[in-house]
Amino acid sequence: MSAVGYGDITPAEKNEKVFTMSAMMMSCAIFAYTVNSIGNIVSRYNAIATTYREKMMYVNQYMLSQRMPP
Repeated sequence: MSAVGYGDITPAEKNEKVFTMSAMMMSCAIFAYTVNSIGNIVSRYNAIATTYREKMMYVNQYMLSQRMPP
C-alpha cells in the first residue's frame, strides 16, 4: 500500500514528494473502504443466517408442541 519499490527510484523534487504522499494516503483510504465493505458483506450474511436459524428453531418448537413425527 505504501511501498514505492525497492528504494532505487525515490522522489527527489517537492512535487514528486507531494504526489507520492498523496498517492499513499489515497491508497490507504481505498484499502480501508474495501476492507470495510467486505466486513459489511460478511456481517449481512451472518445476520441472514441467524434469522434463518431462529425461524427454524420456532418451527421445530411448534412441531414438538404438536407432537408431530420428525
